[in-house]
Amino acid sequence: MAIKIEKADLKNYFNTGDKPSQAQYAHLIDSQLNLAQTDTQIALGTISSSFLEVQNHITSSGNISSSGTLDITGNVNFDGDLDVDGTTNLDNTDIDGTLVVDGTNISLDATTTFNIDNSNTSNGITIGTATSGVPISIGHTTSNTTVNDNLIVTGHITASGNISASYTSTGSFGSAMLTNLPTTEPLVSGALWLSGSGGGAASGSGYLMVAGIHG
Repeated sequence: MAIKIEKADLKNYFNTGDKPSQAQYAHLIDSQLNLAQTDTQIALGTISSSFLEVQNHITSSGNISSSGTLDITGNVNFDGDLDVDGTTNLDNTDIDGTLVVDGTNISLDATTTFNIDNSNTSNGITIGTATSGVPISIGHTTSNTTVNDNLIVTGHITASGNISASYTSTGSFGSAMLTNLPTTEPLVSGALWLSGSGGGAASGSGYLMVAGIHG
């Protein structure tokens, strides 16, 4: 096994009048990095270089830091954590594990397609559920927002514009179901009495409170 000796001890092999042994010469050679060697070479300390080009692998049990530009043309595999403090430009990124992003300002933008999906039909996709009272804006002021399936709202719906139903080929509008309406007249102006008809959920009657009714 090659023995690596620190520089101070190597210098003591070559003091004036010394006759270094074969083993000491071997220590001198084994303590250096050989640029022509193809097997693994281990540096126990820090390597500092104004320019470093590596055509094979770099394995580090400690930190790898760069004050300049770090260019990598091959693959980079991280088995641990990757901490990036600064701007990171990623052209093509494929993440198979967990991605956690924490920051003051996070912006995601795309010029062609932008998809968010989850194959887990139980957990689904949540937006803005961690902190109460967070306002959420969807869409530009002149854009259309499409909901392709059912929309369930557990709170209130407030519209500053019109709410309209689509016209079907049979000449009727889509149906609207109002449930759990109060059956006693509320103490507010503008309450409408809806008389239910038919069977099932449509058979009930109740009051619908409408604000801003004008004659």
